[in-house]
Amino acid sequence: MGAFSIQMIDTIMTTKIDELLTKADRLYYSQKSGEYLRYGQIFMNILHELEYKAYHAITGTEYDCFYDDAKVDRTIQRLKDYHGY
Repeated sequence: MGAFSIQMIDTIMTTKIDELLTKADRLYYSQKSGEYLRYGQIFMNILHELEYKAYHAITGTEYDCFYDDAKVDRTIQRLKDYHGY
């Protein structure tokens, strides 16, 4: 039963992360000329919208990609490791 629960959580997390990435990609690539939000900004804004608790758990930490797009992969990994949302 315990392994099944962890597997279910992993599936839910992957689904949420996939949804987050899909929305971030859509917004990022649909920006018009003169508009420019970096991917990390968009990612964190959508995370705030979809998963408020996870957003606050990550904001201001080494996993926060709002100011550094190079941290997006690290942010995603932290979300996968964080089962509290």
